[in-house]
Amino acid sequence: MSSKKLFEDPRGEAYRLGDRFQQGDISRRCFLRRAAALSLSAPAVSAILAGTSPAVALAQGKVNTDVTGGIRVISNTGAGAESVAWNERIDAFQALYPNVKVARDEKVGETFYKTADTVLLQIAGGNAPDTMRVGNFSAAQLGARGALMPLDELIASDPDVNWDDFYSGAQNAFKVDGKIFALPENGESYGINYNRSAFKNAGLPDPREQWDSGEWTYEAFLEAAKTLTKGKGINKKFGFLHEVWNSENWIFFNGGKVLDEDLKTVLIDQPAAYEGLQFAADLTNIHSVAPNPLQYTAERGPIAQFQDGTGSMYMLGGWYIANFKNDIKNFEYMTAGAPIGPGGKTSKLEISGYAISSDTPNPEASWEFIKFIASPAGQKIWSVVGTPTRRSSLKDFIDTSPYALWFEPFVEVLENVQHTPFFKKSAEINRILSDGQASIFLGQQSAKKATAAMADDMRAVLRS
Repeated sequence: MSSKKLFEDPRGEAYRLGDRFQQGDISRRCFLRRAAALSLSAPAVSAILAGTSPAVALAQGKVNTDVTGGIRVISNTGAGAESVAWNERIDAFQALYPNVKVARDEKVGETFYKTADTVLLQIAGGNAPDTMRVGNFSAAQLGARGALMPLDELIASDPDVNWDDFYSGAQNAFKVDGKIFALPENGESYGINYNRSAFKNAGLPDPREQWDSGEWTYEAFLEAAKTLTKGKGINKKFGFLHEVWNSENWIFFNGGKVLDEDLKTVLIDQPAAYEGLQFAADLTNIHSVAPNPLQYTAERGPIAQFQDGTGSMYMLGGWYIANFKNDIKNFEYMTAGAPIGPGGKTSKLEISGYAISSDTPNPEASWEFIKFIASPAGQKIWSVVGTPTRRSSLKDFIDTSPYALWFEPFVEVLENVQHTPFFKKSAEINRILSDGQASIFLGQQSAKKATAAMADDMRAVLRS
């Protein structure tokens, strides 16, 4: 199945050329002429002509026959474009490591956290996987329990890794108690998707232009949301759409934190944190410019409401940009960064990567596998569905992707992304934050009062 069937391949002209040839859109002669103009290598051209996926054919490197054995990989990779890219990466790895057999079909759950639970159960049953996809605080959950192999020595001794090529947010996300437990795969920041046509029709300044000039402030954002909100009842058009599960962003936008880096000091009850959450809740309960994010339905979620014009702005991570760009036909679609508050141009980071089980019987093959996943070649293949975590890969992505214009503000903040520190008790801290927000967004409690209760619960967890 070609990723082209889902949306235009963002991995560069060479990938798109190979894909077009294999789909029968251009002739062999045309392919060869254009391949020569792009200086494609003879092995890559021959492989594409023979029907090898362009992703595999273009992921060139020295073939290594010394590493042998089998490895079992657990992931939560989704369907569609993710499934295509997942298999292309494994095919590319196996072309370079022909004596390593990757068991690729064990996909568990919809989230990293369900994957972590499965890994812990398998370890307890004496059936630990070799490598696994981890994300956000699931690496901390597993690493702090001794389930993952620390990678610091391997990173330091292997020049192919080029650790300094990863931006700092990606490096720090998988570090727990000073040890690195995963190689970063992709990292997603948040921004504003918006209906540029609605802004033009309302005579409003353009958010992208305001973002670029540093004028996309809380005040500018709120004024736009008010102007774009029209009507009543089921016909109401909202200026903004967002979701509670990513509301930690508003704490970071406002210069606040949930916990200090020392993992002892709770900061959720400080003004910078609770005032950020209050601003977000007031969008619904005071200003009426956004629907209550707790009341979306499966049929009428924020994605559908943004695409059909019910909402003019929608805050989401960059992972949906390609879909919006290809699916939206009824208005001009554009992106800007999130509103600029006291925290500056920043965002919450959603991060994924690959780790090695501390019980793997094949650490050598496992290391080579996760190293390829996080390599420039592996990240280029995955850039169909994920933003690279390497600085060099990000530059290549912006230079070659047909979605580069829309990704620019999302990439711009990656050196300043934030997350609540990941550690053994991250899951409990996150649950307290998630559960405690309901009363704020329903207008039942002030953020100051609700976060005071959250802070008490968090301190109790940290003392236990």
